[in-house]
Amino acid sequence: MNKDIEVTLLSPDDFKQSSILNNIKWYRDYWINTSAKHTKNGYVSIAMTYNEKVEFKNTKKRCGIVPIIKINDINETLKDFNITKDDNLEIVELGEFPDFGHRCFNCLDPKTTFITGKKYNVVLNSCYFEIGKIEEYSSNGYKFVKIKDHNYPITQAKFYVDRDNNMLISKEILFLAPININNPNYNGDFKTSELYQYLNNEFIKSLCPSFYKEEMKDEILLKQLEAENQRLKEEIDKKKEILEKLKEMSRQNENLRVQSANLDSEIEKEISKIKVLKRK
Repeated sequence: MNKDIEVTLLSPDDFKQSSILNNIKWYRDYWINTSAKHTKNGYVSIAMTYNEKVEFKNTKKRCGIVPIIKINDINETLKDFNITKDDNLEIVELGEFPDFGHRCFNCLDPKTTFITGKKYNVVLNSCYFEIGKIEEYSSNGYKFVKIKDHNYPITQAKFYVDRDNNMLISKEILFLAPININNPNYNGDFKTSELYQYLNNEFIKSLCPSFYKEEMKDEILLKQLEAENQRLKEEIDKKKEILEKLKEMSRQNENLRVQSANLDSEIEKEISKIKVLKRK
């Protein structure tokens, strides 16, 4: 997870603060980021309907996902990205992602189809929040993925740029998913949900690796340093143990040397007595 970038959902405050949301509509029900309420049937959260009405849904039900990417320094982060305008709204292309809103019927030609090697982490089954990797295929210049018997085209994921609020807002509903099904630590706070964890890990890595790459390098380096520190600590502890054993052996050797010297002295005395007796 990148500490400078957070992937989440639109909140009620975002609708109050972002003027560009007045010009955007999504034509399917989608989740809103609010604290879910616990009921006898489980947690219930807010979804926005296609006609902009509020509706309460069980968090285990699937609904549209409009990812929001909040960035600490949006201008610096986007300086190398392709930005266009649509109705005076800035739009940035972040990366490629399967278009689950459309099926690809004519993109498959068995003779020319091959696996590109690229993979996407997606929600394979929204009923169980099953996440998995799927292969990207190419055929006749089209790229697509397969889930069961269906093919979905790969398209550029586009986001509206809200510089005033340092966030990017997905132009489309990118996929369907529940908020939480399997995570027992979910307490109604969106940040404790399976969906939040997926958005900030598998999703953003598949969509835009550069948003995740440096953080991953830092995490890998940190783990390597921690492992090296642990190895050095264990090595030092072993050497301390060996040193203590050597000191103990040295003490024992010194005692033996003193005892040996004392014994030699006693023997010399006894030999001297015997010599005196012989002369007499």
